[in-house]
Amino acid sequence: NAEYMGQFFDCVVTRDGVWVMVSAPTQACYTARWYSLLWLPIVFGAIYAFGIPGAVTALLMYKQRRLPDLAFALRYGFLIARFRPAFYLFEPLGIMTRKFAVVLAASVLRTPVNKAAGAALVL
Repeated sequence: NAEYMGQFFDCVVTRDGVWVMVSAPTQACYTARWYSLLWLPIVFGAIYAFGIPGAVTALLMYKQRRLPDLAFALRYGFLIARFRPAFYLFEPLGIMTRKFAVVLAASVLRTPVNKAAGAALVL
């Protein structure tokens, strides 16, 4: 889940001046151990954000070439019915990219006002 991956980056400074994770206050942020694990949320976040839409896109492109038009429309209509045949990839590419940008804005920006403004700019 994207929310769990984002918790790794959600750090606050304590009164002692030590950065700790909000979800696990006993875990210090920005230490050698924290940096050694940094690749995990980045890799799995990229798989979640780009791998799933990429796989759906590849599947749709593969099935469109292999199936007759009617069979393709019946089987994958729940994904593509809103779009003209030339634009059916808008679902996995366009809409998923926009959703990713909203989640990114909500994750990266700190204050609720900035989060709302970032999401509004993306939409």
